[in-house]
Amino acid sequence: MLKVRQTASSPQPSPPKAEREQTPRPRCSIWYEDQKWLCRDCGQQFVWTAKKQQHWFEVLKLPIQVRALRCPTCSRKVRLAKAAQKAHMAEVARRPRHPNEGFFKSSSGRKAKSES
Repeated sequence: MLKVRQTASSPQPSPPKAEREQTPRPRCSIWYEDQKWLCRDCGQQFVWTAKKQQHWFEVLKLPIQVRALRCPTCSRKVRLAKAAQKAHMAEVARRPRHPNEGFFKSSSGRKAKSES
């Protein structure tokens, strides 16, 4: 394979205008900026920091359309409420069943049409 050496006397011609317009441009990178939003629950204004956005999108891999809806205080309250509900449901699942529970689940109080 031959290599062509460029010399000062033979400059490389510039590509035609149509080719220059078709060259791919570098992709736009995401810039994180502090954003001000209103909390969905309490209505207070809060700042969604650039550091928090970077964590959501790059570490947690959340979709780019997602944004913070609640201030940190209300988010904490919602997380605690969900954790309490989960603990309650686990406790209910461990609770011994009532002796007649099977009877009430299988029978609705009506006879089937084939039996009448």
